[in-house]
Amino acid sequence: PTQVIPFRESKLTRLLQPSLGGHAVTAILVTLSPLEAQVEQSLASLRFAAKAKTIRTYVTHVELTAEQSLIIRQKSIIDSLKQQLQEMDHKLKAVQGLEGAAIFDGDA
Repeated sequence: PTQVIPFRESKLTRLLQPSLGGHAVTAILVTLSPLEAQVEQSLASLRFAAKAKTIRTYVTHVELTAEQSLIIRQKSIIDSLKQQLQEMDHKLKAVQGLEGAAIFDGDA
């Protein structure tokens, strides 16, 4: 049996918290199972959707200063460069592993 986690304590709620706070328009999709064994889970999902539908959030306009905008762009660039560096590091390790295997095979 799957353990039910209250939505306020779920990882998904924590991940979506910035989007649920009024700075975005939010839509929720609920999936249901046609299996009779999953009726309770499907009903729980429908109840959650009904409760979520009653929540009202108001979009707030947030103005960024030029400095804040620049910082956000720079952080995005840094994140992208970190990802590229990580990918290159993995490729380098893979190549080094292949060279080590070739040297080992050649000596045998």
